[in-house]
Amino acid sequence: MKHPAKAAKGGNMKKYIMKHPVTMAIGILILFYSSIVRGGDMAGFDFLTYPSGAKYAGIAGCDFGVTGEVSAIFTNPAALQITPKTFGFAYARYLEGTQEGYGAFAMPKYKGTIGIGIKYLNYGTFKGYDSFEGYDVKDIASWGTFGAQNMVATIGYSRAMEGKSVGVSAKAIYYNLAGYTGTAVAIDAGGLITIKKYEGLTVGAVLHNVGVQTSKFDTASEKLPFSASLGGSYLLFNKTALLSAQVKLPIPDNDTANPTSLVSRIVKTVGIEWYATPSFIIRSGYNSSGKELDTGTGSLKEVITGLTFGIGIKTKVFMFDYAVVPMGALGVVNHISFSRSISDSKHKKADK
Repeated sequence: MKHPAKAAKGGNMKKYIMKHPVTMAIGILILFYSSIVRGGDMAGFDFLTYPSGAKYAGIAGCDFGVTGEVSAIFTNPAALQITPKTFGFAYARYLEGTQEGYGAFAMPKYKGTIGIGIKYLNYGTFKGYDSFEGYDVKDIASWGTFGAQNMVATIGYSRAMEGKSVGVSAKAIYYNLAGYTGTAVAIDAGGLITIKKYEGLTVGAVLHNVGVQTSKFDTASEKLPFSASLGGSYLLFNKTALLSAQVKLPIPDNDTANPTSLVSRIVKTVGIEWYATPSFIIRSGYNSSGKELDTGTGSLKEVITGLTFGIGIKTKVFMFDYAVVPMGALGVVNHISFSRSISDSKHKKADK
Protein backbone atom coordinates (compact mmCIF):
# COMPACT_ATOMS: atom_id res chain seq x y z
CA MET A 1 0.00 0.00 0.00
CA LYS A 2 1.44 3.31 -1.06
CA HIS A 3 2.05 6.24 1.24
CA PRO A 4 -0.62 8.95 0.65
CA ALA A 5 1.93 11.52 -0.46
CA LYS A 6 3.45 9.13 -2.98
CA ALA A 7 0.02 8.27 -4.36
CA ALA A 8 -0.85 11.95 -4.69
CA LYS A 9 2.41 12.88 -6.39
CA GLY A 10 2.17 9.91 -8.72
CA GLY A 11 -0.62 11.61 -10.65
CA ASN A 12 -3.21 8.81 -10.24
CA MET A 13 -6.08 10.42 -8.37
CA LYS A 14 -7.77 7.05 -7.89
CA LYS A 15 -5.03 6.38 -5.37
CA TYR A 16 -5.82 9.52 -3.40
CA ILE A 17 -9.39 9.43 -2.03
CA MET A 18 -10.76 11.28 0.99
CA LYS A 19 -13.28 9.89 3.42
CA HIS A 20 -16.04 12.49 2.96
CA PRO A 21 -17.12 14.19 -0.26
CA VAL A 22 -17.05 17.60 1.45
CA THR A 23 -13.34 17.23 2.10
CA MET A 24 -12.78 17.05 -1.64
CA ALA A 25 -14.37 20.49 -1.85
CA ILE A 26 -11.47 21.82 0.19
CA GLY A 27 -9.05 21.00 -2.58
CA ILE A 28 -11.36 22.61 -5.12
CA LEU A 29 -11.68 25.70 -2.95
CA ILE A 30 -7.93 26.06 -2.52
CA LEU A 31 -7.31 25.64 -6.25
CA PHE A 32 -9.98 28.15 -7.26
CA TYR A 33 -9.03 30.58 -4.50
CA SER A 34 -5.49 30.67 -5.79
CA SER A 35 -6.84 31.25 -9.29
CA ILE A 36 -8.81 34.25 -8.03
CA VAL A 37 -5.66 35.66 -6.51
CA ARG A 38 -3.34 35.20 -9.48
CA GLY A 39 -4.82 32.98 -12.21
CA GLY A 40 -2.89 30.40 -14.19
CA ASP A 41 -1.74 26.91 -13.37
CA MET A 42 -1.15 25.61 -9.89
CA ALA A 43 2.06 24.97 -8.00
CA GLY A 44 2.93 23.38 -4.67
CA PHE A 45 3.82 26.78 -3.21
CA ASP A 46 0.67 28.56 -4.37
CA PHE A 47 -0.33 29.47 -0.83
CA LEU A 48 2.20 32.29 -1.20
CA THR A 49 -0.30 34.08 -3.47
CA TYR A 50 -3.16 34.24 -0.96
CA PRO A 51 -4.25 37.68 0.35
CA SER A 52 -2.42 38.64 3.55
CA GLY A 53 -5.02 40.01 5.89
CA ALA A 54 -8.55 41.35 5.66
CA LYS A 55 -7.57 44.78 4.35
CA TYR A 56 -5.97 43.40 1.19
CA ALA A 57 -8.67 40.75 0.77
CA GLY A 58 -11.33 43.49 0.90
CA ILE A 59 -9.76 45.32 -2.07
CA ALA A 60 -9.20 42.10 -4.06
CA GLY A 61 -5.48 42.06 -3.25
CA CYS A 62 -4.94 45.33 -5.14
CA ASP A 63 -2.41 46.87 -2.76
CA PHE A 64 -0.64 49.59 -4.76
CA GLY A 65 -0.54 52.82 -2.81
CA VAL A 66 -1.66 51.20 0.46
CA THR A 67 1.26 52.01 2.74
CA GLY A 68 1.94 51.91 6.46
CA GLU A 69 0.52 48.39 6.97
CA VAL A 70 2.51 45.74 8.79
CA SER A 71 1.09 43.11 6.41
CA ALA A 72 2.93 44.82 3.53
CA ILE A 73 5.87 42.58 4.39
CA PHE A 74 3.94 39.79 2.62
CA THR A 75 2.54 41.84 -0.29
CA ASN A 76 4.80 44.73 -1.32
CA PRO A 77 7.85 45.44 0.82
CA ALA A 78 8.11 48.96 -0.62
CA ALA A 79 4.85 49.79 1.21
CA LEU A 80 6.28 48.75 4.59
CA GLN A 81 6.55 52.33 5.84
CA ILE A 82 5.94 52.24 9.60
CA THR A 83 6.66 55.15 11.90
CA PRO A 84 5.63 53.72 15.30
CA LYS A 85 6.37 50.11 16.15
CA THR A 86 3.43 48.00 14.98
CA PHE A 87 2.37 44.38 15.31
CA GLY A 88 -0.51 42.63 13.62
CA PHE A 89 -2.36 39.34 13.25
CA ALA A 90 -4.74 37.91 10.66
CA TYR A 91 -6.96 34.86 10.38
CA ALA A 92 -9.15 33.26 7.70
CA ARG A 93 -11.12 30.02 7.81
CA TYR A 94 -12.07 27.87 4.84
CA LEU A 95 -13.97 24.56 4.62
CA GLU A 96 -13.50 21.60 6.96
CA GLY A 97 -11.08 23.26 9.36
CA THR A 98 -8.64 24.69 6.80
CA GLN A 99 -7.14 27.83 8.36
CA GLU A 100 -4.78 30.58 7.23
CA GLY A 101 -3.21 33.53 9.02
CA TYR A 102 -0.12 35.49 9.94
CA GLY A 103 1.67 37.34 12.71
CA ALA A 104 3.95 40.27 11.88
CA PHE A 105 5.93 43.08 13.50
CA ALA A 106 7.55 46.19 12.02
CA MET A 107 9.55 49.11 13.40
CA PRO A 108 11.59 52.08 12.17
CA LYS A 109 15.24 51.11 11.89
CA TYR A 110 18.32 51.83 9.76
CA LYS A 111 16.78 54.98 8.25
CA GLY A 112 13.80 52.97 7.06
CA THR A 113 11.48 50.23 8.29
CA ILE A 114 12.36 46.64 9.10
CA GLY A 115 9.75 43.94 9.56
CA ILE A 116 9.40 40.25 10.30
CA GLY A 117 6.45 37.94 9.84
CA ILE A 118 5.26 34.35 9.81
CA LYS A 119 2.40 33.22 7.60
CA TYR A 120 0.78 29.77 7.72
CA LEU A 121 -1.87 27.64 6.04
CA ASN A 122 -3.15 24.53 7.83
CA TYR A 123 -5.39 22.19 5.86
CA GLY A 124 -6.42 20.24 8.97
CA THR A 125 -6.49 16.46 9.42
CA PHE A 126 -8.05 14.03 6.96
CA LYS A 127 -8.72 10.32 6.86
CA GLY A 128 -7.28 8.90 3.67
CA TYR A 129 -7.64 5.72 1.67
CA ASP A 130 -5.56 3.80 -0.84
CA SER A 131 -7.15 2.15 -3.89
CA PHE A 132 -6.01 0.33 -6.97
CA GLU A 133 -7.14 0.16 -10.58
CA GLY A 134 -10.30 -1.90 -11.07
CA TYR A 135 -11.34 -1.90 -7.40
CA ASP A 136 -14.64 -0.52 -6.17
CA VAL A 137 -14.73 2.09 -3.42
CA LYS A 138 -15.91 -0.55 -0.94
CA ASP A 139 -12.62 -2.39 -1.45
CA ILE A 140 -10.45 0.59 -0.55
CA ALA A 141 -8.10 0.04 2.38
CA SER A 142 -7.66 2.82 4.93
CA TRP A 143 -4.17 3.98 5.90
CA GLY A 144 -5.35 6.32 8.67
CA THR A 145 -5.17 10.09 8.98
CA PHE A 146 -2.80 12.67 7.58
CA GLY A 147 -2.34 16.42 7.62
CA ALA A 148 -0.97 19.18 5.43
CA GLN A 149 0.62 22.48 6.46
CA ASN A 150 2.44 25.37 4.78
CA MET A 151 4.51 28.10 6.41
CA VAL A 152 6.67 31.03 5.35
CA ALA A 153 8.97 33.16 7.53
CA THR A 154 9.76 36.60 6.10
CA ILE A 155 12.10 39.48 6.92
CA GLY A 156 11.89 42.73 4.98
CA TYR A 157 13.21 46.26 4.73
CA SER A 158 11.73 49.42 3.22
CA ARG A 159 13.34 52.81 2.66
CA ALA A 160 11.28 55.89 1.90
CA MET A 161 12.94 58.81 0.16
CA GLU A 162 11.55 61.99 -1.30
CA GLY A 163 8.71 60.98 -3.57
CA LYS A 164 9.59 57.31 -3.71
CA SER A 165 10.18 54.15 -1.69
CA VAL A 166 11.87 50.82 -2.32
CA GLY A 167 11.71 47.56 -0.43
CA VAL A 168 12.91 43.98 -0.44
CA SER A 169 11.98 40.92 1.60
CA ALA A 170 13.53 37.49 1.93
CA LYS A 171 11.58 34.42 2.91
CA ALA A 172 12.10 30.81 3.92
CA ILE A 173 9.24 28.56 2.80
CA TYR A 174 8.15 25.18 4.13
CA TYR A 175 5.32 22.80 3.35
CA ASN A 176 4.35 19.35 4.54
CA LEU A 177 1.93 16.75 3.21
CA ALA A 178 1.55 13.56 5.24
CA GLY A 179 5.15 13.74 6.43
CA TYR A 180 6.63 14.59 3.04
CA THR A 181 8.19 18.05 3.10
CA GLY A 182 9.53 20.63 0.71
CA THR A 183 11.42 23.87 1.29
CA ALA A 184 12.32 26.92 -0.77
CA VAL A 185 13.84 30.38 -0.46
CA ALA A 186 12.69 33.49 -2.33
CA ILE A 187 12.67 37.26 -2.38
CA ASP A 188 10.11 39.95 -3.19
CA ALA A 189 11.19 43.38 -4.40
CA GLY A 190 9.11 46.46 -5.08
CA GLY A 191 9.14 50.19 -5.65
CA LEU A 192 6.62 53.04 -5.40
CA ILE A 193 6.88 56.52 -6.94
CA THR A 194 4.68 59.50 -6.19
CA ILE A 195 4.01 61.56 -9.31
CA LYS A 196 4.43 65.20 -8.25
CA LYS A 197 2.72 66.57 -11.34
CA TYR A 198 -0.51 64.76 -10.39
CA GLU A 199 -1.10 65.15 -6.67
CA GLY A 200 -2.34 61.93 -5.10
CA LEU A 201 -1.07 59.63 -7.85
CA THR A 202 1.33 56.79 -7.01
CA VAL A 203 2.66 54.13 -9.38
CA GLY A 204 4.83 51.11 -8.75
CA ALA A 205 6.01 47.62 -9.59
CA VAL A 206 6.57 44.41 -7.62
CA LEU A 207 8.31 41.11 -8.31
CA HIS A 208 7.00 38.25 -6.18
CA ASN A 209 8.57 34.89 -5.30
CA VAL A 210 11.86 35.09 -7.16
CA GLY A 211 13.56 32.00 -5.79
CA VAL A 212 14.27 28.29 -5.90
CA GLN A 213 13.19 25.11 -4.21
CA THR A 214 15.88 23.93 -1.80
CA SER A 215 14.49 20.49 -1.00
CA LYS A 216 12.04 18.38 -2.98
CA PHE A 217 8.63 17.13 -2.00
CA ASP A 218 9.35 13.38 -2.12
CA THR A 219 11.00 13.18 -5.58
CA ALA A 220 8.97 15.94 -7.24
CA SER A 221 10.17 19.47 -7.95
CA GLU A 222 7.74 22.37 -7.58
CA LYS A 223 7.97 25.82 -9.12
CA LEU A 224 7.42 28.93 -7.06
CA PRO A 225 4.53 31.17 -8.22
CA PHE A 226 6.74 33.89 -9.70
CA SER A 227 4.85 36.96 -10.88
CA ALA A 228 5.39 40.58 -11.91
CA SER A 229 2.89 43.35 -11.13
CA LEU A 230 2.42 46.92 -12.31
CA GLY A 231 -0.08 49.24 -10.73
CA GLY A 232 -1.01 52.55 -9.27
CA SER A 233 -3.36 54.39 -6.95
CA TYR A 234 -5.06 57.78 -6.87
CA LEU A 235 -6.55 59.74 -3.98
CA LEU A 236 -10.13 60.89 -4.56
CA PHE A 237 -12.80 62.98 -2.85
CA ASN A 238 -10.49 65.34 -1.00
CA LYS A 239 -8.23 62.43 -0.11
CA THR A 240 -10.98 60.46 1.66
CA ALA A 241 -10.83 57.57 -0.83
CA LEU A 242 -8.04 55.62 -2.50
CA LEU A 243 -8.62 53.94 -5.87
CA SER A 244 -6.06 51.27 -6.83
CA ALA A 245 -5.58 49.21 -9.97
CA GLN A 246 -3.00 46.65 -11.03
CA VAL A 247 -2.17 44.01 -13.57
CA LYS A 248 -0.36 40.87 -12.45
CA LEU A 249 1.44 38.52 -14.79
CA PRO A 250 2.08 35.03 -13.41
CA ILE A 251 5.06 33.57 -15.26
CA PRO A 252 5.31 29.75 -15.33
CA ASP A 253 8.67 28.54 -16.61
CA ASN A 254 7.21 26.44 -19.41
CA ASP A 255 5.31 29.36 -21.00
CA THR A 256 7.93 32.08 -21.07
CA ALA A 257 8.48 31.55 -24.80
CA ASN A 258 4.76 31.78 -25.64
CA PRO A 259 3.60 35.45 -25.68
CA THR A 260 -0.04 34.52 -26.33
CA SER A 261 -0.14 32.26 -23.29
CA LEU A 262 1.53 34.89 -21.14
CA VAL A 263 -1.00 37.56 -22.11
CA SER A 264 -3.90 35.23 -21.35
CA ARG A 265 -2.57 34.83 -17.81
CA ILE A 266 -2.74 38.54 -16.95
CA VAL A 267 -4.91 39.15 -13.91
CA LYS A 268 -6.56 42.56 -13.64
CA THR A 269 -7.67 43.90 -10.27
CA VAL A 270 -9.17 47.12 -9.01
CA GLY A 271 -9.95 48.13 -5.44
CA ILE A 272 -11.20 51.12 -3.52
CA GLU A 273 -11.25 52.07 0.12
CA TRP A 274 -13.30 55.01 1.36
CA TYR A 275 -13.00 56.68 4.74
CA ALA A 276 -16.69 57.23 5.47
CA THR A 277 -15.50 58.77 8.74
CA PRO A 278 -11.96 59.13 10.14
CA SER A 279 -12.57 55.89 12.03
CA PHE A 280 -14.69 53.80 9.62
CA ILE A 281 -13.50 52.53 6.24
CA ILE A 282 -15.52 50.79 3.53
CA ARG A 283 -13.72 48.65 0.94
CA SER A 284 -14.52 46.77 -2.23
CA GLY A 285 -12.64 45.26 -5.15
CA TYR A 286 -12.81 43.15 -8.25
CA ASN A 287 -10.46 40.47 -9.56
CA SER A 288 -10.83 39.33 -13.17
CA SER A 289 -9.97 35.75 -12.24
CA GLY A 290 -13.36 35.41 -10.59
CA LYS A 291 -14.66 34.15 -13.93
CA GLU A 292 -12.86 30.88 -13.16
CA LEU A 293 -15.66 30.09 -10.68
CA ASP A 294 -18.56 31.05 -12.94
CA THR A 295 -20.21 27.90 -14.27
CA GLY A 296 -22.88 29.85 -16.16
CA THR A 297 -25.84 29.09 -13.88
CA GLY A 298 -26.61 32.78 -13.44
CA SER A 299 -27.05 32.42 -9.70
CA LEU A 300 -26.31 35.41 -7.49
CA LYS A 301 -23.46 33.49 -5.84
CA GLU A 302 -21.69 33.15 -9.17
CA VAL A 303 -22.56 36.60 -10.48
CA ILE A 304 -20.76 38.28 -7.58
CA THR A 305 -17.75 35.96 -7.71
CA GLY A 306 -14.67 38.07 -8.27
CA LEU A 307 -16.05 40.91 -6.17
CA THR A 308 -14.73 41.43 -2.65
CA PHE A 309 -16.06 43.49 0.24
CA GLY A 310 -14.64 44.72 3.52
CA ILE A 311 -14.74 47.23 6.35
CA GLY A 312 -12.19 48.69 8.74
CA ILE A 313 -12.36 50.34 12.16
CA LYS A 314 -9.45 52.59 13.05
CA THR A 315 -8.38 54.40 16.21
CA LYS A 316 -5.15 56.15 17.10
CA VAL A 317 -3.45 52.87 18.00
CA PHE A 318 -5.77 50.04 16.86
CA MET A 319 -6.92 48.82 13.45
CA PHE A 320 -9.54 46.10 12.93
CA ASP A 321 -10.40 44.83 9.44
CA TYR A 322 -12.96 42.38 8.12
CA ALA A 323 -13.47 41.12 4.55
CA VAL A 324 -15.68 38.64 2.74
CA VAL A 325 -14.64 36.96 -0.51
CA PRO A 326 -17.46 35.21 -2.46
CA MET A 327 -16.42 31.85 -3.93
CA GLY A 328 -19.42 30.97 -6.07
CA ALA A 329 -21.10 27.68 -5.20
CA LEU A 330 -18.36 27.02 -2.63
CA GLY A 331 -19.67 29.81 -0.40
CA VAL A 332 -17.61 32.66 1.04
CA VAL A 333 -14.28 33.06 2.84
CA ASN A 334 -14.22 35.40 5.85
CA HIS A 335 -11.04 37.29 6.76
CA ILE A 336 -10.27 39.21 9.94
CA SER A 337 -7.12 41.08 10.92
CA PHE A 338 -5.96 43.29 13.76
CA SER A 339 -2.98 45.58 14.27
CA ARG A 340 -1.75 47.84 17.05
CA SER A 341 0.88 50.55 17.06
CA ILE A 342 3.18 51.05 20.03
CA SER A 343 4.22 54.60 20.87
CA ASP A 344 7.84 55.14 21.79
CA SER A 345 8.75 58.69 22.71
CA LYS A 346 12.43 57.81 22.53
CA HIS A 347 12.50 56.57 18.92
CA LYS A 348 13.18 58.79 15.99
CA LYS A 349 11.53 58.54 12.61
CA ALA A 350 14.81 57.59 11.00
CA ASP A 351 16.77 55.37 13.32
CA LYS A 352 20.45 55.01 13.02
